[in-house]
Amino acid sequence: MIYEDSYEFFKFVETLADNYIPLSTLLKNAGLTFEQGISRINEFRTEIFSLMKKYKIKTENVLSAGLDMCEIIEKCSINDEIIHMYTSFVTDCGLLFDLHPDSRTDEQDLYCWFEQQDKANELAEFIRRHFDFSEKLKKFSASGYTLHSNENVQTEQALLFGISLKEKFLSGGKDSSVYLENIGELVRIVNAYDELSGIKPYVYFAVLSGKHKMMLERPGYIPNISSVFTRKNYRIDCDNGKNFKNYDEYIDLYCWIREYFIADPSADIDFSDFCFSALSNLSEWYYYERKDTSEFYVPMGIAEKIRSVMPGPFPDIADRVYYSDYYAEFTKKNPVLAIAYRNVIRKNPDIVNEFTEAYYEGKSTVAAAGNLFNAANAVSICDDTGMAMAYAGYYLGVASEVCLRDELCEVWRTII
Repeated sequence: MIYEDSYEFFKFVETLADNYIPLSTLLKNAGLTFEQGISRINEFRTEIFSLMKKYKIKTENVLSAGLDMCEIIEKCSINDEIIHMYTSFVTDCGLLFDLHPDSRTDEQDLYCWFEQQDKANELAEFIRRHFDFSEKLKKFSASGYTLHSNENVQTEQALLFGISLKEKFLSGGKDSSVYLENIGELVRIVNAYDELSGIKPYVYFAVLSGKHKMMLERPGYIPNISSVFTRKNYRIDCDNGKNFKNYDEYIDLYCWIREYFIADPSADIDFSDFCFSALSNLSEWYYYERKDTSEFYVPMGIAEKIRSVMPGPFPDIADRVYYSDYYAEFTKKNPVLAIAYRNVIRKNPDIVNEFTEAYYEGKSTVAAAGNLFNAANAVSICDDTGMAMAYAGYYLGVASEVCLRDELCEVWRTII
C-alpha cells in the first residue's frame, strides 16, 4: 500500500512537471509584461463585476453570486455577456471570490489568470456550439431527409458487422445471416440520406444499442430511424449487476464506430458526439461512474464539460482552505457524528436549504447548524458539543457548495 501511494504521488508530481510552463514564457507568449499582466487581471475583475452589477447579481459571497447566476440563465435570453460572465465565474481560481486574497501573490494571480482564461474560453466555445447543435437537432429531427443515390455499402456493412461483434450484447449475431442482412439494410438506409450519413456514428450506435434484439433476431427488420432522435434515459442510479456492464458496452460500441469515421470528411463527428451526449444519459453515467476508464474519448454532455473545468475546491463557502485539515482530523475522531449529519441531510435536505437561504441573505447560519446538531442528536454522540456544533455549520457549508456546483452544471440542461 505504501508503494502504491508513493507511486501515485510520483505520477502526480511527474504530471505537474510535464505540464509546467514558466510564468515568463506565458507572459511572452501572450505578448505581455509582468505589469501589463497584472493590469489585465484588474481589468478582468472590473469587467466581470460590472456585468454582475448589470444583471443584478449579488456579489457579497460566492453562494449568492452562483445562485443568482443560475436564475439569470433560466430566465434571460442567453447572450455572449451572460456566457462570458458565467464561464468566468465557474472557472474562478480565486481572482473573483477569495476569502483570503491577501495571502495570494501577484505571481499566483497571473498563473490563475492564464489558467482561467484558457478554461473559460474553452467552455464558452463548448456552450455556444451546444446551442448551435441543439437548434440543428430540433430542425433536423422535425424535418424530412434528403434522398441521394445509394452507393455501394458492402464495405461499410462488413465493417459495422465486425465492430459490433466486439461487444458481448451483439456477439450472438456472429453466426447469424439475419443480423448481417439487417445491418446491411441499416447501412443502406443511413447512406441513402445526406443528413443521416453525416452522423453515422450516432445513428448506427443508437439503432444497434436500442434495437439489438430486433436486429439480431427479426428477419427483414427495418429500424424506425426517427426514433433515435428521441431522448432515452437509462437507469443510472443503481447497478442491478447487469445494466452497468451493458452501458460500458454501449459506450464502447459508439467509440469504436466513432473511431472509424473520425477520418471521414463527410462525417460531422462533433454533431454526432452532441447527439450521443444529449439524447441519452450514458455520458452523464460514464463521467460519474467510469471516468477515464475508456481507452477512447467519451463525448461529454454540457454538465460534464462544466465539471471538467471547474476548479477544486470551488471558491469556498465553508472556508475549507484554512479549516479542511482541522475538520478532517475531527471527522477521523468522530466518524459516527459525520455519518449522523450525512444521514440527516439525506433525509431532510431542507436543512441545507435553510443554511443556503440564510447565507444568501447574509444572515446568521447558526439556527440551521443547530437544527442539524439537534436532528442528529449530536449531544449523545460527541462529548465536545461546542466542536460538534461548529462542525455542523462547516458540514452544511460544504453541502451547500456541493449543491451550488451541481446547480451551476445542471442549469444548462434545462435550456439546451
